[in-house]
Amino acid sequence: MPKYLEHNAVYIFIAVGIFFLYLRKRSQHAHPLPPGPPGLPIIGNLRDMPAKSEWLTFQNWAKRYGDIIHVSMFGQSIIIINSYEMAFDLFERRSYNYSDRPSNVMVGDLVGYSFHFGFMRYGEWWRQHRRALHQNFQLGAIHEYRPLQTEATHDLLRRLLKAPDDFMAHVRYSAGALILRVAYGIKVASENDPSIHTAEEALKAMAATGNAGAYLVDTIPFLKYLPEWFPGAKFKREAKEWRRHVLSMRDSPFAVVKKTMESGILNLGYTPSRLHKLEGDPSRQEKEEIIKNTAGALYAVGRSHYQTVATINTFILAMTLYPDIQRRAQETIDKLVGSERLPDFLDRPHLPYIEAIVKEALRWQLVLPLAVPHAAVNEDLYKGYRIPAGSIVIGNAWSMLQNEQIYRNASEFNPDRFMKNEQLNPDIPHPLAAFGFGRRICPGRHFAEASVWIAIVSILSVYNISKALDDSGREITPPVEYTTGMLSYPVPFKCMITPRSVGAESLIRGTMSDMQMA
Repeated sequence: MPKYLEHNAVYIFIAVGIFFLYLRKRSQHAHPLPPGPPGLPIIGNLRDMPAKSEWLTFQNWAKRYGDIIHVSMFGQSIIIINSYEMAFDLFERRSYNYSDRPSNVMVGDLVGYSFHFGFMRYGEWWRQHRRALHQNFQLGAIHEYRPLQTEATHDLLRRLLKAPDDFMAHVRYSAGALILRVAYGIKVASENDPSIHTAEEALKAMAATGNAGAYLVDTIPFLKYLPEWFPGAKFKREAKEWRRHVLSMRDSPFAVVKKTMESGILNLGYTPSRLHKLEGDPSRQEKEEIIKNTAGALYAVGRSHYQTVATINTFILAMTLYPDIQRRAQETIDKLVGSERLPDFLDRPHLPYIEAIVKEALRWQLVLPLAVPHAAVNEDLYKGYRIPAGSIVIGNAWSMLQNEQIYRNASEFNPDRFMKNEQLNPDIPHPLAAFGFGRRICPGRHFAEASVWIAIVSILSVYNISKALDDSGREITPPVEYTTGMLSYPVPFKCMITPRSVGAESLIRGTMSDMQMA
C-alpha cells in the first residue's frame, strides 16, 4: 500500500475514533441543562450573579427562563428552583439525592459554622444531630416550653412600656434570653448581657456568608490558603474576626453548664437535661460533642431564633402600615379574652385570625429568602433537564411565597388570604417554605411559630402600633425595606407603640410577678 494511503488510513481512523468519542460523550449528555442566562468561558455566569437581593433577580429570571434555571461559575453548576411544586419534587420526593449540602468554605471552614447541623454534609453525623433536636422540638414536645415563651413575651411587653422606640433591640434581647433559657437553662442579665452580644455578632457572620457563592472562595476553594496580608484576601481577615464570636457562642455557655453541673446544680434546659442522661455512657465524649453542637445551633443561630426576631419585627412593620388589620385583630382578641387578663396558649385554637396574621408575617417578607442551599449527590433527570452531580440546588422560597397564582396581590400584607368563613382556609397552603425543604427543614419550626404567636397576640392585646410623627406632626410612613444576605431583616424604622388603655398598662406591669416566680 502506498505511504500516502497508509497515512490517509491513519488519519481516517483517528477522525472516526474522535467522531465516535464525540458521539459517546454526547450520548452521555443527551438531555440539556435547564435554561438560564448565557455564560462566558471559564467564569460562566459570574458577572450575571447579583451582589444583593439575589432572590429578586432569580424571580425575574424565572419569568424569562422558567421555574428551573441553570447557571454556573468556574464550572460549578447551580440550579435555581422557583416553584414549590418543583421544590417538593426534588427536596421531598427525591430527598435521597437532594438532602446534602454543598461545601461551605467561607461560612463553614473559615468562619467556624462547620459544627452547625444546618450546614453539615448529609450523613450519619448529621442524622445524629437532627435526631437529638427532633426529640426535643417536635410538635408534641414543645408544650413544655410554653411557660418560658410566655415569660419571655411578658418581658418584651415590659421593655416596650419602658422604651418603645427601641422595639427592635427589645425583640432581639427577649428572643435571645428565651433561647439561652431553653438551650442551656441560663438566665441572662436584664441589660447588656455579653452572651447575647456574642450571639448577635455570630448571627451577623452567618447572614453575610451563608448564601451560596457569597464569597469567591466558595467557588474556588484553594483561595482559603491565601495569607491574610495577600491582596484581595480581606475575606480571611473578616473570617478570623467572625470565627472568634462564632466559637465563643458555641463553647462558652456549654462550659458554664458543665461547671454548674459539676457543683451539683441541675437547671432545666436542653443541654443540662441531655448531659445528665449521659452519666456512665461509654460514648459520652461523642454525644457531648453532639449536644454542644446542637445547643450552639439553637443559641442565636438556630432558625427558630432568627425566624422569631425577624417575623415579630415584620409584624410590627405590617401593623404600622395596615391599621385596619390591627383593629380587626384586636377586636377578635377582646371578644375572646376580654380586658382582665393577657392571652395565653390555651386561646390559640380559638383565634384563627391571629393564626392567619402569623402565617402572613412568615410569608410576606421572608427571613431566609433562598433557604440554605442543597446539593445533588448524583446526576439526575428532571422534566427533561439534566442536573449534574454536585450541583448546588437553591430553593428560591421568596419566589414560591410571592406566587400570584396562590397568593393574589402577594406584595400586600393580607391575612384574609388564609381565611374563609371566619376560619382558616385549608385550600391556601401554609408558608412552609419559610423554614426550608425536605429532610433539611428547620426542626425548630414549631417552637418558632409558637414563639411568634404568643408575642403577636400579646402585643395586640395591650398595645396600639401606629406611624411615628415628624417634628411637624405629620405621619412618617416607613418603607418596606429589608437587609440583603442569607438572612433578611427589616431595616430600622420608626413607629409609635403605646398602651391601649390604663387597664392594658396595668396588665403589663402585673407581669412583674413572672420575675418573682422564675
